Amino acid sequence: MLNCKETSELASRSLDTKLSLHEHARLLIHLAACKLCRRYLLQLRFMQRAIAKQRRAVSTSLDPQLPAQARKRIQAEIDKHR
Repeated sequence: MLNCKETSELASRSLDTKLSLHEHARLLIHLAACKLCRRYLLQLRFMQRAIAKQRRAVSTSLDPQLPAQARKRIQAEIDKHR
């Protein structure tokens, strides 16, 4: 049976790559017996989803050009302070 350190490494790797059948089985056996490692894997998955969600939000909200209305407001403020 895997120890907790080995399980944490395998759990982390499982998020990025497909584990072999043997590795997956060993991981499941340890997770069945260890509440802390189950919680750790849940936290890893939560962070993975949160990061992916944040990346999607940032990539869709980035507009390389300012809208015309924003440019006008900025220019008006600059002109006001001259």
